[in-house]
Amino acid sequence: MPCPCASFGAPATIKNNDGWGRGMIQSKYPALWFTAATLCLGLAASAEADDPQLPTASKSCPRKTLATIEVRGNQSGQLLVPVRVAGHDVWMALGLKGGILALYGAAIADWHLQTIQMENGARYITVNGQKVHEMVRVDFMLGSHGFRQWPMIVVPASDFSGLYTYEGKPVVGQLSSIFLMAVDAELNLVQNKITLFEQVKCGSDAVYWGGSITGIHFDVDPTGLLHFPMLLDDQEIQTSLDTSAQSSHISSEVTKKFFGFDEQSHRAMALTARGLEIKNADVELWPMQECHPDRSLSRLNGIGCEDVFGMTPFTIGTDLLKRLRIYIASKEHMIYFTRVDPPAPTAGAAAATPSQ
Repeated sequence: MPCPCASFGAPATIKNNDGWGRGMIQSKYPALWFTAATLCLGLAASAEADDPQLPTASKSCPRKTLATIEVRGNQSGQLLVPVRVAGHDVWMALGLKGGILALYGAAIADWHLQTIQMENGARYITVNGQKVHEMVRVDFMLGSHGFRQWPMIVVPASDFSGLYTYEGKPVVGQLSSIFLMAVDAELNLVQNKITLFEQVKCGSDAVYWGGSITGIHFDVDPTGLLHFPMLLDDQEIQTSLDTSAQSSHISSEVTKKFFGFDEQSHRAMALTARGLEIKNADVELWPMQECHPDRSLSRLNGIGCEDVFGMTPFTIGTDLLKRLRIYIASKEHMIYFTRVDPPAPTAGAAAATPSQ
């Protein structure tokens, strides 16, 4: 499917970056499908919820609000979500650039959860290059909405030592994009809010707050990763939302093969998608040795990682996401963006500004 195009932003500064956020990957082997099916079974187990106050709604698209969640951000731009997991009030890092839900073994060691040994395709799930062998099924709550017996992999304690607490509660894992396929969701990160809705099929009328709307079809890979095409310097590239870091990232393997530069030769790039007009987005160059980029042969075209699932060669970071308001319509596989305008200057500030 062709990508809608026009200016999403230009120029973009390219920087180096490295970090744990490269996260969970799976090789594209036949055995993967068994694992992927197991990890996705939780989609049918979205539980009943209370009926919170409905946001201002379009009469053409009645909807039911399931939960409104206040998220927090740390200095690196990572977003944390308050979650009740297996009866424990904790935080999970919001990791929308990945599709597999994960718990840190060291953080849940005293929870005494019943683990399940993963076989067949599971041996291809890796974190930091280390294979993952165990998973659990747990209930979790986001605000007032429950998800029953969802599968989560358990990251071995030896593979992740960066455990920490925030506001007195531990950060115990990563909440990936797969949960968004059980609900509709609004990401309003400029106000640090995520709102969950019952799924609807209303087209762009689901964007109840109005404004100029950009709609892009998305797909979901076998790990649950939500991805969609964008244009980067007029080349279509598979993209995901990165809520783990401030800056957007692009694979250095992609820039070498398709854009003609690498970590040693930075240059500005233009990000494009109809109607958003966001300029000066910071993009960091990101080594992704697991990604062997090529043109996609799937329903969604563009440059993608041909040998692995669970990652895209380009990600949009929280600095840029906070300049957008997003509605994810999961039944329609559509993601709708609107521009978030900066607040108007106060009268005092305007008076203090010298005339040109």
